[in-house]
Amino acid sequence: MASFEWILQPPQSHQYTFLVDDLNPSATYGLTTDPDKFNYNRGLMGVNFNLEVGMNTALAKEGVSAVLPLGRYVTIFQISGQEDGGSMTFLDYQINLSPPELKTLLSGAFAPELVTACMELKELLRADFSPSDDIVRLEKI
Repeated sequence: MASFEWILQPPQSHQYTFLVDDLNPSATYGLTTDPDKFNYNRGLMGVNFNLEVGMNTALAKEGVSAVLPLGRYVTIFQISGQEDGGSMTFLDYQINLSPPELKTLLSGAFAPELVTACMELKELLRADFSPSDDIVRLEKI
């Protein structure tokens, strides 16, 4: 198991650093499926979030998927029913794709309900995002 204790997080840093396997040059897209990075990122999301994930995975034997905001990112969180694997996909709400292009891209990888939730959350962030909400950065390790 990897150790990531050296990564500064608030209050030592002004942003939370989420770890990814893949990151595009403009940091508008990131993805992790690595178990150590996934679990590290889960830890950043807090005890209440992880308790809720645990309850939902216990009820849904196939696993759980959720779309949630993390700073400037629309985040697609997916975890197996046994909580032994998962992925996190991060999309900057300002990603340089038109809504139809983004919908087409997402539709190739995610269920229609997740695509709809992503599109709706992206629009909510676009309408209400302020610089003080920019508390997450992605780092490829």
